[in-house]
Amino acid sequence: MSCREWLFGPREECRTCHELRSQLDFAQNQNRYLLGKLLEPNAVPQQAQTSESPVPISTAPTPWNIRKSILEKEDRAQAVVLKKRQEELKKSKSTDELEKALDIPGVEEGDIPSGVG
Repeated sequence: MSCREWLFGPREECRTCHELRSQLDFAQNQNRYLLGKLLEPNAVPQQAQTSESPVPISTAPTPWNIRKSILEKEDRAQAVVLKKRQEELKKSKSTDELEKALDIPGVEEGDIPSGVG
């Protein structure tokens, strides 16, 4: 028995101290558990080993004749697409033709309404 306990009686623990002590105990137990898992080599699952050895990715340069043929194919495909677009534009009617077909009076250069422009 210490002098303090003899003079003032046994010390009672407050609620906050009790909560802090229980949180400290929990953290210490968690740390012990995690350290035990780290230090036990048998408990850690090993990665599945494959029988194939990893093959490095080779970036061999493409020969010019193969590269040239690939580029030419792409250019031909783009030319076909452009030609189709031009044909579609030629077949489509212009705005003037559409206005005439729908009987909409067109705006001539001198016929600009007032307040516009």
